[in-house]
Amino acid sequence: MTVSRPVGAFWQIILFLFAILIALALLIEPTIGRSCAIGAQVLAVTLLLSLVFIYDVPFKGHTSVQPEAIAKVLAVIKNRTS
Repeated sequence: MTVSRPVGAFWQIILFLFAILIALALLIEPTIGRSCAIGAQVLAVTLLLSLVFIYDVPFKGHTSVQPEAIAKVLAVIKNRTS
């Protein structure tokens, strides 16, 4: 299976963002405000990843898409052309 260029670039960007977050977390003086800022950035990247996984696997899990709607549409289209 070949990975398309945009998908590969996306994962490279995600890994780069995590590397930046780890570097920032190691380099800054630990205060409450700075820790909250780094935590918020980690949360944002994590939400982005979860959004990608939800859209990448639409037919599995709790947020899955059911095939009944498309089956109804296909039946209507088939009946129209008959």
